[in-house]
Amino acid sequence: MDPRSSSSQKHKYQPVPKDFLKLVKETFEEKYADFLKDKTLIVDGAIFPEELILVVGIKNNNEKIRQVNFESSMDYENVDDTKVLEKIHMSIDALDAMFIEYVEANGDIEMPKLWTEFEFEGQKLYLKSSTDNIELEKAAEEFLRQHDTNSSEETIH
Repeated sequence: MDPRSSSSQKHKYQPVPKDFLKLVKETFEEKYADFLKDKTLIVDGAIFPEELILVVGIKNNNEKIRQVNFESSMDYENVDDTKVLEKIHMSIDALDAMFIEYVEANGDIEMPKLWTEFEFEGQKLYLKSSTDNIELEKAAEEFLRQHDTNSSEETIH
């Protein structure tokens, strides 16, 4: 997961709580059960000091590496604490909208490859798609973290 914000790129992220990711995954699996029959759904996220990234990805079960991801980024700096949860729900709704478009087009659709600003429910939100294999990237990051004694923890993301 590549952060959008330049300030986030300087910090190590914290994972989004597993219970929250599980809830999002179950919701998408239920809503898109027919489409996901022969696919694996991946839901992940990263919390940076000023940015939250959520990712919903799909991988065909017969493919080992290739996957399609729908990613959202939202700023939550200077956001009233009571509005953060509202923004997170908005972010999930935006990912759902991307997912619906992808499903309805049977995967034959162009999505933005770079972070693109959208107005969604009256709020700024940034969306993009990618083909990064999240599980493979996490394994590589963990390997590098364990074996690279010269790198700073603050710059690994």
